[in-house]
Amino acid sequence: GQLAQVLTEGHEALRHLTTCPADALPKIVLIDLDVGGADGRALLGALGPAGLLAHMKVLVMSSRAAENDIRLALDLGAADVIRKPFPITLLLHRIHRQLAA
Repeated sequence: GQLAQVLTEGHEALRHLTTCPADALPKIVLIDLDVGGADGRALLGALGPAGLLAHMKVLVMSSRAAENDIRLALDLGAADVIRKPFPITLLLHRIHRQLAA
């Protein structure tokens, strides 16, 4: 199977995830809230109502991760929030931790 897929636009990502068979859904989704043109908050907020959070973990990345941003991301269903910039080893650790949970 495919190890990773990069989708750079929120609507494209939501369309892909909602049309994907359940057994082909990713185990983990990384959402960058700082990507221009793609509304990461809207994507995260749409995953729960679409029933997708039952099939995957969401890790949110953001450089503007103030307490309110973190709380909102967690309330919307994120499993974890990581502040940018971060070392790649920390990102890999957080991914492995979510996959093992």
